[in-house]
Amino acid sequence: MHTTKRIKKSITENAEDRDRRSSLSGPVDFILAVILGLIVVIMFVQVIFRYTFNDSLTWSEEVVRFLFIWLNFLGASILIRDKWHIGVDFFVDLLPGHMKKRMQLLDIILIVCFLVFLSISGFFWMYFTRGTVSSALRLPLNIMLYGALPVTSLIGILYGIGRIRKELIKIGKGAHRL
Repeated sequence: MHTTKRIKKSITENAEDRDRRSSLSGPVDFILAVILGLIVVIMFVQVIFRYTFNDSLTWSEEVVRFLFIWLNFLGASILIRDKWHIGVDFFVDLLPGHMKKRMQLLDIILIVCFLVFLSISGFFWMYFTRGTVSSALRLPLNIMLYGALPVTSLIGILYGIGRIRKELIKIGKGAHRL
C-alpha cells in the first residue's frame, strides 16, 4: 500500500478509535505533554542562567535526561496504541484480506510477548540496580532511570491487548460475512 494512503487510513482509524479509547489514554497523553513542557521550561531556564547570570544549574541536565528517557518510552507505548510503529509490510500486503488480518494479529501478539519479556526483565533490572543514585540530585536510578522500561512496557502491553481485542473483533466480523 502506498505510504500516503496508509497514513491517511491510520489517521482515519485513529479518529474513529478516539471515542473508544481506554481510560488510560487521557492520562498518558497528559503526562507526555507535561514531560515535554517540563523539558522545554527547564532547558530555557538553564540557558537563561548560563548566559544571563553566567552560572549553570547543576541539576538541569540530569533532570532533562531522565524526563527525555521517560518521554521516549511513553511515546513508544503511545505508538503501539495508535499503530504508528515502523514496520515492513511488503509481504503482508501481498496476502489476501483474511490472511492479512491474521498476520496483523500475529504481529500484535508478538509485540505484546516482547513487551512482557521487557517488563519482566526491566523489573529484575530495577531490583538489581537498587541503591544506585544519580550524581547531581542523588535520586534512585532504579526508579528514575531504569523504571521507565518496565512501567512503559506494561502500558504498551495494555494498549497491545486492546489492539488484539479489536483485531479479533474485526476477524470475527469478517468471518460472519463469509
